[in-house]
Amino acid sequence: MSAQPRCFPVAVTLAELLAELVQTPSVNPMGRDDVPAAWCGEARVAAIYERELRVLGVPVERHEVAPGRWNVIGRFTSDNAAAPTILLEAHMDTVPVDGMTVPPFSGTIRDGRLSGRGACDVKGGGAAMFGAFREIVQHPADVRCHVILAYTVDEEHNFLGVQHLAKVVTADFAIVAEPTELQLINTHKGVARYAISTTGVACDSSTPHLGVNAIHKMGPVLIALEQYAGELQSRSPHPQLGPATLSVGTIQGGASANIVPERCTIAVDRRLLPGETAEAAQRELAARLPMGCDIHCTFACPALAPSGGEAFVKNFCAVLNQPHPLAVAFGTDASTLQEAGVPCVVFGPGSIAQAHTKAEWIELSQVDAAARLLVEFVRSIA
Repeated sequence: MSAQPRCFPVAVTLAELLAELVQTPSVNPMGRDDVPAAWCGEARVAAIYERELRVLGVPVERHEVAPGRWNVIGRFTSDNAAAPTILLEAHMDTVPVDGMTVPPFSGTIRDGRLSGRGACDVKGGGAAMFGAFREIVQHPADVRCHVILAYTVDEEHNFLGVQHLAKVVTADFAIVAEPTELQLINTHKGVARYAISTTGVACDSSTPHLGVNAIHKMGPVLIALEQYAGELQSRSPHPQLGPATLSVGTIQGGASANIVPERCTIAVDRRLLPGETAEAAQRELAARLPMGCDIHCTFACPALAPSGGEAFVKNFCAVLNQPHPLAVAFGTDASTLQEAGVPCVVFGPGSIAQAHTKAEWIELSQVDAAARLLVEFVRSIA
């Protein structure tokens, strides 16, 4: 994909930009080795955003987070050096495309909807943020704050992009793009993922008594986890998010049917409530497992709860005509930014019900509306 600017950048609509983004694969393989290499990585989408930002003439930064994967940052600077800074952030990666019933990279528009992988999560939100940023840059008269627009990598797997962003960018308030149906969110669950392994002794399956079957040893572990999941469900729920949850997502073990397996590993997803930590959740989990298991945390992202930025939140709610912010179960980049000291909310076009689906789509009218509402919010800052 060329990184050269278009000849007539002002004529580019958000629908055209979003179609190009969806037509440009940026699949996060999430540790898998069976996703075509041509589909993987955010570099081509990063080049599109970088190109469009350079067309606007703003300062642009590229931060390499991992080999071949970089965040892209554009900056608008107010005439008032003491003005507050607003950060707009959207991730560039998507989940894989297994089982999709629409062409995943077509960007087809029909009946006001654009379909394809990432249309809803979250290229629609990324396009809306670019549209808002472009309007601010081209018509800055009523803007009394600095605005940073950041596109990050690896939200769908390990949050590497936002972790790096939090180290290099400071802001007074941040808005993270996710499909919220144009509603403001300031509370969501966190997540911790654990690998739990059992170890055995391999031997030929014709003489299983000479070995120790690691998969058999995992059986009591699964029973204990099922009981623990039920215990979590019975605890007092969070008033907005409900109870903490636990789920076993994958199980791997053995080399073939005629070999007693020497190792078995499961992946456990534990959703955290505000106030919970991955370390405390691991200790509680480990206490419920049979002896002889190995457990370690492979990934953690905290929950999001209201913390600071009250005046900005009040302004945004007024723009949206929304009485108060809401809560969602899914996790986002927002909690990482807030943990780094930046008060943060989540907002964007599209519905989470469409994210990661076989026929992912987004209403283009919501993309346009999101851009307009973001501009209204920025201009509401005195």
